[in-house]
Amino acid sequence: MIRKTTIIFCIICFMQSMLMGQNTEEISLLPDTDNLEYHHDIGINAGYFSAEGFFIMVFAKGIPLAIVSSINKHAYRFDWVGSYSFNYYYRLKPWCELGFKVVYEGIYNTIYTDSTRSVKEKTYTTSSLAIMPSARFIYLNKPVVKLYSGIDLGMNVMWDGKKAGEDAFHQCMFAFDVIPIGVMVGKKWYGLLETNIGVDALVKIGVGYRFK
Repeated sequence: MIRKTTIIFCIICFMQSMLMGQNTEEISLLPDTDNLEYHHDIGINAGYFSAEGFFIMVFAKGIPLAIVSSINKHAYRFDWVGSYSFNYYYRLKPWCELGFKVVYEGIYNTIYTDSTRSVKEKTYTTSSLAIMPSARFIYLNKPVVKLYSGIDLGMNVMWDGKKAGEDAFHQCMFAFDVIPIGVMVGKKWYGLLETNIGVDALVKIGVGYRFK
């Protein structure tokens, strides 16, 4: 009985030493992910409209203008110019990138003299410009495909064009944006598809470039 116990104990010790040696070898073969090939990342992106822009144009301006138009018999129309952004990120870790984002969004306003929209009274553009420090957190980091989420916080300035007249809208406010999910496909050059809730485009596509 003692002999069998001793043999089993020796086998267990031998197997444990083999497993430890294998784990050590595997760890030594892992790439040095802290010494990344590309540290810098720039990108340009475009989308149709942001969640914040939609909220402001529908609730902050759209509903009040609808009430006014019912009184003065004028008609109003909004057309989104689009949402465009530039971003820069520096990769601190394989899972963390810090940088900044600049986002522009424009909405083209048309006011008609009557409810039939036969004659234009004036046209102008409502614009917003947001500058935000930004962070991206990568939770799937493959050589070609990366999945990430993120958050942006900063300031946003909104204004109406000069042709808006007395009803011109000017405001400076706190800006935020949350990236529920984004995907990048490519290595040095890559394509991007991203969703946002905030001042950036609700859904946007873009291209980016990574360099050392």
